[in-house]
Amino acid sequence: MSKDVRQEPLKSVIRNCQRLITDAEILLEKGSSGSACSLAIMAFEEAGKGHSHELDIKRNRKTKINSSHQYRHLMCALVLMISLQQKYGLKPSEFTEEQQDKINERFAAAATFSEFASSPAPDEIRSVIGKQVFDQLDALPHDQRIIAYVEMNWLRKMAKACMIGDVERLRQKGFYVDFDEQGLLSHPNEVTKTEAFTWIWAAKRAVNLLAFGIYYQPYSELAALLESMPKPLPDIEEIFKMTLEFAKRGAGEPESNMSCETKDAIRPYEPFGEAISKE
Repeated sequence: MSKDVRQEPLKSVIRNCQRLITDAEILLEKGSSGSACSLAIMAFEEAGKGHSHELDIKRNRKTKINSSHQYRHLMCALVLMISLQQKYGLKPSEFTEEQQDKINERFAAAATFSEFASSPAPDEIRSVIGKQVFDQLDALPHDQRIIAYVEMNWLRKMAKACMIGDVERLRQKGFYVDFDEQGLLSHPNEVTKTEAFTWIWAAKRAVNLLAFGIYYQPYSELAALLESMPKPLPDIEEIFKMTLEFAKRGAGEPESNMSCETKDAIRPYEPFGEAISKE
């Protein structure tokens, strides 16, 4: 397939991501957090499809893993993780040939993505990734190290939510009422502004990376705040208190405006809506 033919689907995916994000922001402003969150997650998933296409990942027509919602969510999260490593100049994790064979065998043996996700990665693989990444983070200068740890923690939680299906469940929760013979199980009104804002934030980062190759933007609201603060940054204990305050103001308060207030001061999003640069 020629490059020109491959580029047109990618441009269409990017435009659709931008449309979904714009609609999500309008709905969030109108007070419809559930629909806004679900549309943002759909944009995030669409970006994952675009990243798979851009990286020329072959479709597995027998297992249909590539078309799974969870697969696309996780693909997007993993690309964001790689871009975070690029932001700080971290070297990618290196595996022995035997370790790589284990990873390939585990993926090839799964008939569905849920089956693949249900089996935890071997301790050996996780320890290799953890040691190689965090050894490099520890070597960064103080301010960079603090922000990098905040961003890495945010992306780690996102990747885990994608892997275990929590993101897909949240997407469905934002659209549908769920109940059984015992009564109501979930309602779109239970989705908070903070959840919607978080996924709009994540979707915009994914689209900026896909459309423009922008890897240096902050990867969480707290990281964006830290980047805007005077340097040097406070010690880690003070950062921990700030994290608790963010969680306290956001958790259990569906009408909290904490994230939206911070958004205008930090301006983290541009240029998600500009003309597509990939030609």
